[in-house]
Amino acid sequence: MLIKEIFSNWFADSFLFEMASKRNEVESKITELSDPVTEHLIKLLKWNDPATYVKHCNDINKWIYRIQRFKLKGNKRPSQKDYYQWMFEDVGSDIRTVGLWIKGMIDYHSLSERMSDDDVFDNIKSILSRVSLDLSNNSFTDIDNYLPKV
Repeated sequence: MLIKEIFSNWFADSFLFEMASKRNEVESKITELSDPVTEHLIKLLKWNDPATYVKHCNDINKWIYRIQRFKLKGNKRPSQKDYYQWMFEDVGSDIRTVGLWIKGMIDYHSLSERMSDDDVFDNIKSILSRVSLDLSNNSFTDIDNYLPKV
């Protein structure tokens, strides 16, 4: 047996592999749930639609509460940096991506706009940074607390 095979077999059975595997699983789940979070944040920030405001907030809360339940090996929470990476940087971390999302939300284009695409992007960055901090401290409560009041 080659040394590489021996090391590979050992690593696959090791604690390090188990930790890395759990971390990758948590990262994947958080990133997956962050996509609809970002999409709904865009809807709340970009357009004035009081009829759907509560529904979008409830949906976002539901996804973030699920994110908040994920733990790493040893029952530890991800760091603020990890949450931010997985929720923002891995999902829609540039203005072009947010712009494409906005263009694709055709059903909303007839509504009055609340802010520019650049402002939507800046607000999402700020909101997810603060949400990430609170998630890492297990203190997230409601997305409405992070949204700009207009």
